[in-house]
Amino acid sequence: MLMRRNNKFHGSFRPRHWQFNAISAILLSLSQTSCGFNFAAPLHVNNGASVPRSKLLISLHAFASSSDYGSMKRHKKRTQLRRKRKNDTPSHRKSFRTHSFAVENNTRYDNCRVFDWLLRSTEHVLGGNYQWSDGAFAFSSIQHSQSTDSDSECSSALPLHFASHMDYLFQAETVMKSWVKWISQRPRNNMNTTERFSLNNVSGLSSVDGAQIVETILNQTLYVYDEWEALKGQTLKTSHLTVSRADLVNIAIDARACCKTNDRSSVDSAVKLLKLLQKEDNEQQIVTCANEATYRGVIKACISSRTPQDLEKAINLLEEISSVSTVCPTVNRGYEYCKGALGGLETKLFPTTQTYNLVLYGLANCNPCVKNAERAELFLNQMIFDHKRGSGHHCYPDSNTFRQVVSAWTKSGSDLADKNARRILSMMLDDFPSVPPDASTYNAIMTLYMRNGQTQDVLALFGQMTFDGRTRPDSYSLNLMLKARISKLTEFTLSKMEEIDSLLESMKSLYHVRPSVESFNIVIDAWAKSNLPESAYRAESLLDRMEQQCRRGDMIVAPDSYTFTSVLNAISRLKHHRGRGLWAERVFKRMKSMHADGLVEAPTTPVYNALLHALITSNEKGALSRAESVFAKMGAMANTRTYNIMIKSHSTVVEDANGRLTSFARPSKAKALLEQMEHCNVKPDAYSYTTVICAYSRSNVKRKALKAFSILRRMIKSGIRPTIYAFNGVLTACSHTYLREEKVQAFTILVSTLILIREWTKPDDTTYGVLLKGCDRLLPKDENRKKQVLNLVFRELQFQADPELHASMMMKFMNMDGGDHELMATCD
Repeated sequence: MLMRRNNKFHGSFRPRHWQFNAISAILLSLSQTSCGFNFAAPLHVNNGASVPRSKLLISLHAFASSSDYGSMKRHKKRTQLRRKRKNDTPSHRKSFRTHSFAVENNTRYDNCRVFDWLLRSTEHVLGGNYQWSDGAFAFSSIQHSQSTDSDSECSSALPLHFASHMDYLFQAETVMKSWVKWISQRPRNNMNTTERFSLNNVSGLSSVDGAQIVETILNQTLYVYDEWEALKGQTLKTSHLTVSRADLVNIAIDARACCKTNDRSSVDSAVKLLKLLQKEDNEQQIVTCANEATYRGVIKACISSRTPQDLEKAINLLEEISSVSTVCPTVNRGYEYCKGALGGLETKLFPTTQTYNLVLYGLANCNPCVKNAERAELFLNQMIFDHKRGSGHHCYPDSNTFRQVVSAWTKSGSDLADKNARRILSMMLDDFPSVPPDASTYNAIMTLYMRNGQTQDVLALFGQMTFDGRTRPDSYSLNLMLKARISKLTEFTLSKMEEIDSLLESMKSLYHVRPSVESFNIVIDAWAKSNLPESAYRAESLLDRMEQQCRRGDMIVAPDSYTFTSVLNAISRLKHHRGRGLWAERVFKRMKSMHADGLVEAPTTPVYNALLHALITSNEKGALSRAESVFAKMGAMANTRTYNIMIKSHSTVVEDANGRLTSFARPSKAKALLEQMEHCNVKPDAYSYTTVICAYSRSNVKRKALKAFSILRRMIKSGIRPTIYAFNGVLTACSHTYLREEKVQAFTILVSTLILIREWTKPDDTTYGVLLKGCDRLLPKDENRKKQVLNLVFRELQFQADPELHASMMMKFMNMDGGDHELMATCD
């Protein structure tokens, strides 16, 4: 509402004359009635000027959102005080968290007010046929209410508190459109209970519930519309119609098209609404009072379901548009006038560019394939042909049309997708100079090039886009260019990485696009993968720059979890840096501090994993205990990678500066973590089992060969396919068995493992090397059986491996301590 104080208006805008008239009329009606606004009473303005109905209803909606005029004044005063405190607050104390909480509370308050207005407006339109109780909608049938008054010949479908049919139709149309806007802002129906009562869904109603309410309003509105036509008869002129039957049905169809559901109920309801407007003439041809917008709404509902069946239905509706005749009382865009057999004003429908674009979008996103891409190109050619022939006045291809066809080819998976997409773009540039391509068209082709590893083509197409001057690159285009420049590097040098940094800094000056958080993440990740000595320092300097801009209010570059993960990965890759673990912990505490200030999100699981990896690989004193403390705090956030990192920490052998072992692996703790994974419903993968097997092979526990083989059998029983690394770990545990009483058992496990290898995978050079070492150590040297076994192993190696591998294995065995040179001579 507006405030007038001392002949001065307070607010962000000055009121207009129609707002004075509307407010005066509303306040006057309130003063004349004792129980709210009298809708049936005529409105008299102070200066006698006429008020448009739409503007009057807007002011009425704004007034209905507040309880009284005094409460609005108090709300205005509180808003001014909040703004004053916000402006007086120092910049370093302003946090994104406080701002987000304020926005959340205000948004929830506004949503409650909007929903309350929708309820009261629906009750007003439906009259006594509507009830709201216990969080649910209950409607009484109109036919039932009419049957109870069948004795009265004066019964009318128009509610008593409406002065005329036109007023009712206008207000019903407004309420229905408001419900459609409310439906378009609802979350999807496949949400849980918490999401249903979230910030944007304060009522707990889904979009399907809102569409059903719109259809209920439509049913009663059509009764009123039919009664209005019956009363007017033939005296009603076509030019006086402001609301048609097709317009009312179109609103209900739009409500179904905006429903975010995965079932086909919305499509079926939209088709039923379309059939309400169709009938057959004497020649068995379809005649309808629907317009092109009606068909477009049904097609939109079909495309929104994203199923191949509904996509075919949308294509059939597109072809049906040109084959039907329509009788419409108003002149609308989307049909040509012609004289028909019905004797009245008949029109011929034809699809517009928007309708074609909807079908092309469905072909590009609903089950993308080569067939759909070819059909999309056929529709494009048909639009071009119809426009050149002169039959398609409103189907001229625009930039969205070409973008959808290009997107259909890039998502088709064809080997010639890049060439066909580039051909469509060239046709657009050469034959349609008045239709400039947008950045999304170039981005679709560049994304395909990046997926295929064609980095040079990405850079060439980006250069064409910037050189042409008709299309300005966006942030996504520049990110693709940065990825292509980084992927093109054969080796990471300091000079080349500094060029990437300079590109990031010059984005705003060269391309008039500010770098986003994704742009910074790409460069930080490149520094992390460069393995340069200064990579971690450069990555952290970019993080400092992002934090400075973020604290100045530029939230577009606020760091996310990927940013901190990349910085931690850069720190963990510094092999010769002392104190990597402490450095990683400082970065992690920095993220928690920024989260406390409301600048970034809370640390996620990938951030914790990067911190654990940095601590474990640092080899610092007490790093493992600190990692276990961090792991204990994660709780349910731990995933498979988290457990794998901790299992890896217990399977590592630590050596001192002289190469002597200072710490053996701890297979018991690794196995306990594996059992904890299964208990916490975290599914282990092949890496989890293989790491536990390697922990046994690197330890000095008793009967480690048997324990490693039991983990291998457990892995196979759980349904996970073992890799050659798991088998090599068991063979290594067997070959490093030194106790005399365990050698027979270890040799038996070695042979059993060799048999299993042939069932699951193919041996490699490590397999044969460990096998030879195990045979040499486990079999007594004075037995002929040892020579026979080694001879079989060498013959197997000779047939299975290539000649170079066979020769290298022979040389390795000869150089081993205790290698049998006489046996090698016999094998040669």
